Amino acid sequence: MEINLTGTWRCAEDNGLYEIRQFTDAANNQFILWYAHGKAHDRTWANVTKGILTSTTIVDHDGKKVKAIVNTDWADVPSAENRGNGHLSLYVYDNDNMVKDTQRSNYWGSTWTRVKKKAN
Repeated sequence: MEINLTGTWRCAEDNGLYEIRQFTDAANNQFILWYAHGKAHDRTWANVTKGILTSTTIVDHDGKKVKAIVNTDWADVPSAENRGNGHLSLYVYDNDNMVKDTQRSNYWGSTWTRVKKKAN
């Protein structure tokens, strides 16, 4: 799969920082894991998710080509004040941009962009 989501991401709506790891299991399935949290020292929310990454050739409602879909289940962690959990589906447009497709929960974020590393 040409998509590589491993890295640090920022969500526009919650200003959260998302550490994402993409990996392949023994059956050649693509998965992501993430640990996400709000601003430093703000324990209002932090969550983890596991999702499966699937290639696709669909076009979204704006006519943009979607390269992959990530279907995840997420949950807030015990150290955070929030106690949410649910399902979240993401459209992956390229290695640097994802948007929320559908949700059956109260997940706030909807637009993710990879954080670019600063040149040395």
